[in-house]
Amino acid sequence: MKEKKQKSVPYLTFMVIPEAQKPKRYSLSKNQLRACVGGLVLFACLLVSLITHEIYLLNEVKELSHISLHNKILKEKFNEMKSDVARVASQLDHIDTFVSKLKLMTGLDDPSRSNTPTLAEEDITPVFPYYEE
Repeated sequence: MKEKKQKSVPYLTFMVIPEAQKPKRYSLSKNQLRACVGGLVLFACLLVSLITHEIYLLNEVKELSHISLHNKILKEKFNEMKSDVARVASQLDHIDTFVSKLKLMTGLDDPSRSNTPTLAEEDITPVFPYYEE
């Protein structure tokens, strides 16, 4: 016995009725309807994931702009500190030249004129003597 193949019965039928023309009928079977709904759900999921990813990227751009601004501020502070260090170094150089000129004027730089007293360990008295019990 041969089984007859069942003709697919339309599950959903759309009719478009224009004013001047014949009506047009569109029919969808159950499987076609499931495929359409599945495709729409897949498209909606894809759209939601794209929007979520776009929001994530916008937040990353915002964070990077904040980091860039902070980096510029730190660079400016670093350049200010560099100039301060250079200024202090030049002041120390001026002080060193002033000290060397003073030593030359007073003769403290001359090794033959060394009159600094030397202290032996016996000559040093402690400020707080030790108490022995």
